Amino acid sequence: MSISSYLQRRGKKGIFHFRMRVPRDIQEHITGKPRELTKSLKTSNLEEALPLARQLLQQAKQAFSEIETRAGVSNKDIVLKISTLTGKKKLKPVANPMSNIAIDSRLSIASKGLKLKTLVEKYCRHHLKTKKTWRESTEKDNQAIFKIMLEILGNVDVKSIDRMVAIDYQEKILALPKGINQNPDYRNKSIKQILAGKPEQMSRRTADKYLVQTSSLFKWAFENDFIEKYPFAKISLGKGKYEGGKKRVPFSEVELSRLFTTERFTKHDFECDWQFWVPILLLQGFRLAEVTGLRCEDVRVMEGSWVIIIKPNDKRLLKNVSAERVVCVHKYLEHKLDFDEFMTERRLSGDEYLFPELKFVKRRGKWDNTRSVSNWFNGTATMKSYKEKCGITIQENKKKDIHSFRHTTLNEFQSLGKEVSPILVQYIVGHHQKEYDLTFSKYGDEEFRVSLISETVNKLKFDKVLNHVKPWKSREK
Repeated sequence: MSISSYLQRRGKKGIFHFRMRVPRDIQEHITGKPRELTKSLKTSNLEEALPLARQLLQQAKQAFSEIETRAGVSNKDIVLKISTLTGKKKLKPVANPMSNIAIDSRLSIASKGLKLKTLVEKYCRHHLKTKKTWRESTEKDNQAIFKIMLEILGNVDVKSIDRMVAIDYQEKILALPKGINQNPDYRNKSIKQILAGKPEQMSRRTADKYLVQTSSLFKWAFENDFIEKYPFAKISLGKGKYEGGKKRVPFSEVELSRLFTTERFTKHDFECDWQFWVPILLLQGFRLAEVTGLRCEDVRVMEGSWVIIIKPNDKRLLKNVSAERVVCVHKYLEHKLDFDEFMTERRLSGDEYLFPELKFVKRRGKWDNTRSVSNWFNGTATMKSYKEKCGITIQENKKKDIHSFRHTTLNEFQSLGKEVSPILVQYIVGHHQKEYDLTFSKYGDEEFRVSLISETVNKLKFDKVLNHVKPWKSREK
């Protein structure tokens, strides 16, 4: 880390201040738990500030080192050293006679060196039990990644891992074979033995998942003072850097016309209701699993509008926090396609799910019922896809599948420009929006929010796309 990263300008005169983070073990023993050292350098001249900052940095590191290596260090000693550095006298030690025992125990462990395997265990425990941000499937995927990481790097002291090790690790990850965790031929073999066979390499997209998760582990370690440097910074490939990969693109107006003018939609030549409604609902920007996992109770009338409530349940986990939302059904579906009649029948059926024919199967630790829809629309090795039957062919470096409906909607919202609020669009499609909590959630009462959502959703021009679709009619009549 360069010396300039410890400098900050403050005030109208631009006076430089020295800033340095206080290690967490030391924070715990000072009243108020100060997270950083700050001291004015009393100059606005960078050339004068730099040598002063270097001097303070050296003194701070030396002080922290002495604290960490001294047995029986007292809280008073810690405060004295920090006060000497900053010139602040108001800091006081925590009045806890047991605190010395705790810090001695932590420092005893630190002096021996934290092993990489132990760091992984701490990181996983943090996400599983403390923050509870990982699902069962997420844990399984990440544990597989960390297993490979430990084999490549070894169970070494985490402080011995530097930037060169990180770069070497990136090269080895990119050389890993496709299906390394699934192929039975790779079991009980070391990575060196596997690579000796010159197997087909995994995709760069998959390799990037390994790099992103490893980078996240070390970033967490750095932020929590387990390591002094962050060797895996910007080690991932980043979006759009996957060679040979295909970019998913939206459907054109001609392609949408082909998709919704087959006899399936114009003459009701469908076997199950989902074959009619799922593609239509996807035009509102929903994710596939959000539609296939709908329960009948998730669709209701609110303030005079039909709404779809996207929320997690025992079979459906949402992609992120922002995915939980309430979205109004487009008026075209209600007035032209008889969506209300469809919902009346579904409620009277007594079925729990809106599309009961789509059975849930547990895959990789989570429930899923999207496979039938994906296979029907995208095709399989033995079944021609619906999109191909509609004349939508695969283009070089471009991917068009059932998820392209969502991209089509996003593209149309973008084309509307200032006609729609970006915050509302982000909410409707379930994207993370930083300003959301400060704006949309505080717009006012529920009626006002529903009206805003309805107004935005109905900006989408469904009449151009669905004008040939015959209104839904019960197959039981």
